[in-house]
Amino acid sequence: MLSIAVASFVGLVGIGIGSQTNNVDAASKDNVITVNYVPNYGIAIWDSPEAGQHATGKYLQHGTSWKTFATQVVNGKTWYNLGGAQWIDSTYTIDGYAPIAQAPAHPDYTSQINTYPWGQCTYYVKMVAPWVGNYWGNGNQWGASAKKVGFKVDNQPAAGSVVSFASNQWVGGWQADPYYGHVAYVKSYNPANNTITITQGGMGFRTPTGPNTQVVSGASNFTYIHR
Repeated sequence: MLSIAVASFVGLVGIGIGSQTNNVDAASKDNVITVNYVPNYGIAIWDSPEAGQHATGKYLQHGTSWKTFATQVVNGKTWYNLGGAQWIDSTYTIDGYAPIAQAPAHPDYTSQINTYPWGQCTYYVKMVAPWVGNYWGNGNQWGASAKKVGFKVDNQPAAGSVVSFASNQWVGGWQADPYYGHVAYVKSYNPANNTITITQGGMGFRTPTGPNTQVVSGASNFTYIHR
């Protein structure tokens, strides 16, 4: 799908102070460029290619394609006009309409070795759900850490997800650590009675490396990280 800027074309701005400017016809293939920046990020649109320019506050996302109306070279750098006072730096574009591979919605850390401390709840979950990341912090920090890198995080229980318990939150008949919280793997979910069956590790269990199976009620009260 081709996204095209619709603002009407206006004349190119004059030479700015201290700038060396050349105005040429749009040179990109079929007058279309594709943003080639960083997946999930975009490049800024500026009101001018000249010195003293200002960002418009709008961005073109990586992988999107746009029609160009003119090209301007300022101090050796090429700028594309998208219509009106809308300019982008050509550094992060390629000529023509070319589908660019997008990054997945979130990274998959399966290939990473487990760096969590042996015998901790975080260590166990990384072992049974290798797709989670290292360095996500304590169990009660996992939800925020996972969300930050693009994982779906909510209060919807699901088999195969990871459940994070807040500090002092009840985990069945016991409370999560007041400082570290707790994290476990969701083996199954029973919507009929809103319970989850979890497997977990930790130094407080007879078997620190798990699986230590437990059924926990009030499942919708917890934070879940989905693959």
